[in-house]
Amino acid sequence: MNISAIRCPRLIQDKARVPGGRLGIPKRASAFVVALVTGRATPTYRSVLAMIGAICLPFLFTGACTMKPAQLKIEGLEQPLEIGTIYDTAQAGAIDFDTLIQRLASARVIYVGELHTATAHHQIQLKIIKAMVESGRKIRVGMEMFAHTYQSRLNEWSAGKVDYDTFLKRTQWYANWNFDDALYKEILIYIKEKHLKLIGLNIPFHIPRKISVGGLDNLLPTDRALLPRKIDTTQAEHRAYVEEIYKAHHFKSRSDFENFYAAQCAWEDGMAQSIADNLDDETMVVIAGNGHIRRKYGIPNRAFERNRAPFATIYPVSPRQDVSLKDGDFIWVTESSLSLSTQR
Repeated sequence: MNISAIRCPRLIQDKARVPGGRLGIPKRASAFVVALVTGRATPTYRSVLAMIGAICLPFLFTGACTMKPAQLKIEGLEQPLEIGTIYDTAQAGAIDFDTLIQRLASARVIYVGELHTATAHHQIQLKIIKAMVESGRKIRVGMEMFAHTYQSRLNEWSAGKVDYDTFLKRTQWYANWNFDDALYKEILIYIKEKHLKLIGLNIPFHIPRKISVGGLDNLLPTDRALLPRKIDTTQAEHRAYVEEIYKAHHFKSRSDFENFYAAQCAWEDGMAQSIADNLDDETMVVIAGNGHIRRKYGIPNRAFERNRAPFATIYPVSPRQDVSLKDGDFIWVTESSLSLSTQR
């Protein structure tokens, strides 16, 4: 995803793209990682970066040639957690996968976060979807990666009417989401094989950028009609989170934080509305960036205000990320598996 678009609030979902951000990348290496992960480079440069990255990334993340077993230190928890641990923050203890699925039994909406380029996070998402299907639950999958305006084309995919390459073209994947489709391919193929309902959660991708520059009031009526009626900009903790990121980075032509924050809230409330409108009598597994589900003040609480459906959040994280027990209902420690390819 192009870091200069807003898409700028998309930084909030995946601070792997921010120098010195959530992955704890040393600032001397951050320019390299940002260029690599965002794809802000020519195809030739990306090839060079990928080749260098295959050699260098382990050293950027560990800072040493000798590697100790990776562990995650969580704010508020004395003992670090090893890779593979699923930690139930309400029960204050580690659980296995089967127990996780049992504890999700009462949730109507299950949010599974991601750093967009982390392969391990997408594997978790697929594992949870499969477990839900195999347990006999009727589920549908909501994805941040598609705007709700593409719903008829997502229906074609769920019905098995189009092949994979045609689906990417008809949903204009690389004009909208812009991350390597291979990161999501297994999930999408499984959805098609099982004829699961696929829901586009996002608002049209051109709208947040317009809001961040000109504000909500200056949107064309046709654009405003594609947003929910209620856009809540009053949540103090969410505002502080977004403002921290805004102050740490210079966004050209986005000098008004109120507009920047309104764009983020339009994004959160837009996806919350899509969940509320499409839940029906099934369970929805929501796939979205960690920043949208962190501490529930992005999408989850806003969706709950609309439909009162019980929900749970699963927050996948890698060692050396900054994490708090408040960030999710379940924290799942994964490998630091960034894909070196972000664009095709």
